[in-house]
Amino acid sequence: MTHRRRTVVALLSALALVLALAACGGDDDATEDTEDAPIATSDGSTEADGGSATTTGEGDEPRAGTEDDGSGDEGGGEDDGGDGEPIAGSDDDLPADEEAEGDGWAENPSQFRGRDGLRVAYACEPGGDLRTVWGTDTYTDDSSVCTAAVHQGVITQEDGGRVVVEIAPGQDSYEGTEANGVGSNDYGEWGGSFTFPTA
Repeated sequence: MTHRRRTVVALLSALALVLALAACGGDDDATEDTEDAPIATSDGSTEADGGSATTTGEGDEPRAGTEDDGSGDEGGGEDDGGDGEPIAGSDDDLPADEEAEGDGWAENPSQFRGRDGLRVAYACEPGGDLRTVWGTDTYTDDSSVCTAAVHQGVITQEDGGRVVVEIAPGQDSYEGTEANGVGSNDYGEWGGSFTFPTA
């Protein structure tokens, strides 16, 4: 009887974990169905088979058709003349609904997709590694939060700081530009976005 009770308890615990993960949008991997979307292959080419596109939640995976040298610069963007100085400083006083945990340079807000208007604060340590971003002013929700903040001029890579993002709906397209020493990439339709509120 004790063995059967342990088995039942283990099964119920596993079921509770699965239900909890499903309620919060899954685990660290977010899978989005796509139709006729280019899929990157191991040799760097792309296929347009449809299927699933998976993001790792780290925001630094290059997408099909991009080259990633670690700087987040695909090239082809225009320089807006930014001088690397923050336009708003860090968001120490800006209110947030949630405080994210972890390394903001490696984090993205994709787990908050669909909660438009939610404000989430991230800590960007000084001297963090630049990651890949897509968009200008409005960024895909799989972009590196801190790298996008440098691109936007909210913080500098050297000084870091606290930044607050606001969750926004997906866009039909995202335009990449060069700003504050960071190159962001163009991208087509994407299911979720974020912006940097100013008040």
